[in-house]
Amino acid sequence: MAEIIQGILEDMVTDLIDFQTREIFSASEVEDIIKTRRNLEYKLMRNNPQKKHFYSAIQYELELEELRQSKKDQLNLKNSSSDRSIVRRILSLFKRFTRAYKHDVDVWKEYINFCIRSKAQRDLSQVMARALQLHSGNEDMWIIGRYVEEKYRNDIESARALLQRAVEVNRLSRRLWVEYFKFEIEHCQDTNAPEIVFRYAVKEVPQVEGELMEIAKSKNLDIKIT
Repeated sequence: MAEIIQGILEDMVTDLIDFQTREIFSASEVEDIIKTRRNLEYKLMRNNPQKKHFYSAIQYELELEELRQSKKDQLNLKNSSSDRSIVRRILSLFKRFTRAYKHDVDVWKEYINFCIRSKAQRDLSQVMARALQLHSGNEDMWIIGRYVEEKYRNDIESARALLQRAVEVNRLSRRLWVEYFKFEIEHCQDTNAPEIVFRYAVKEVPQVEGELMEIAKSKNLDIKIT
């Protein structure tokens, strides 16, 4: 365990030296960072690490990143390759967290949220795909995926494909049919698309008909019931 942790810490040396050289952190602050990370790693390397240890490690890095950014701004420093090192560390911690607690939906949500906030697009794609693979029956995950494609990536077709997949996998989900219907009302170029979704939704979940009709009415959309 000690050798593995030492290897992890050694991989951080270049970035920490850069922080010190640019006077973002002093020598004593860098020593404190190394000491704190070592102590946190020992807790994470145990068999069956506890959630609180992952949260402690992530929270420490979040606060460290906030401090780094503040000092960089105060010193009016140019960008450096080390600037994303703490973000990369947090992403790595989340990756390990979801490996240890892969069935915990809340952990995946926090991971996805951090990817969005830190603009880690490549990581976001991989994380979203893995989360949907593991939690295909979770409605929230599909809705988050739709948000990522539609609002974050501005990819309407990918958002549509994802919602289509969502209702294929979860045919009896009233909530997902409603989301899909509202999406098509908002984005369809083919005026028949909402009506098609309506028919499929009512076929799979008859009790959703009234809610969909109310949504259509609020959007001045005439749905013909056959």
